[in-house]
Amino acid sequence: MSIIAFKPAAEQRAKASQITGRGAIITSLVMVTAFLAIVPFAGTKLPPLVPFYIISNTAICMMAALTGFFLMTQYHAEENDYFGSIAGIYYFISVCCFFHLIIFPGVLSAQGALSDGPGAAAWVFIIWHVGVPAMAALALVMSALQTAMPTRLRHSGTICMAAYPVLAMCLCAYAVSHTRFAPDLVQTGHFTPVFGFYAAAIIAVNFVVALAYVFLNTRQQSLLHRWLPVCMLANIGDTLMVLCGPSRFTLGWYTARLFDLVAATILLCVLIKEFTQLYKQMAKANLTLTKRVSFDG
Repeated sequence: MSIIAFKPAAEQRAKASQITGRGAIITSLVMVTAFLAIVPFAGTKLPPLVPFYIISNTAICMMAALTGFFLMTQYHAEENDYFGSIAGIYYFISVCCFFHLIIFPGVLSAQGALSDGPGAAAWVFIIWHVGVPAMAALALVMSALQTAMPTRLRHSGTICMAAYPVLAMCLCAYAVSHTRFAPDLVQTGHFTPVFGFYAAAIIAVNFVVALAYVFLNTRQQSLLHRWLPVCMLANIGDTLMVLCGPSRFTLGWYTARLFDLVAATILLCVLIKEFTQLYKQMAKANLTLTKRVSFDG
């Protein structure tokens, strides 16, 4: 029987890595360009479109959960705990986004359902945008430790997938129920200097973690190491837009919702593209094998 000739796997991976690397760079440049073009007008007051907020946050919640599901399937297929830890992060995003949606003023009630103050949504925002880079950094540490001690960190991916959404529920529920004891982040519809302090911390944490992923990308040519810095960049753009538009329903505030949507969906799009390419290669290999068998038969 004839032997089917395929390109070496290493050559295919190297080519795919170059393509995804260019895609991550182009996406980052597009986001930076959009930010620079919009930021001078970020404080422009626009009509309060609550339905836009509902639609965008619902999309973020669903896309983050779907991204977590795709990463969970890869975790079970490859038994790589790193995929499980990143899947847990996206489940964390989905839960935080759900809380942010239901307590946002004007969605279910004028002051926000379940909350005892107008700043509850801002506190959930901080939990959301600090938790994501912190967990991404923890995933890097766990990945390094797993390489050194593979038997001691077994099933850490499963633990992360279960623990992170529960942690999100606990933190958000605590923030919502104890808003009156916390510093005011929103007064008369405008963000306070305290919110600016926390926003600066969010930007710093996201920047440091993104740099760590970019540095490791030179050593580990994986899809997640290439695209997670793009998600961190979207988080930075989101926070900066909220700061530049100092109140809700400004151009900066609306643009921040779009940056959040990018952070939640960009990795999903990349994963779907990768799965499609793998299916295409498998179908092509199967067709070639069928032709060879028919020819030799």
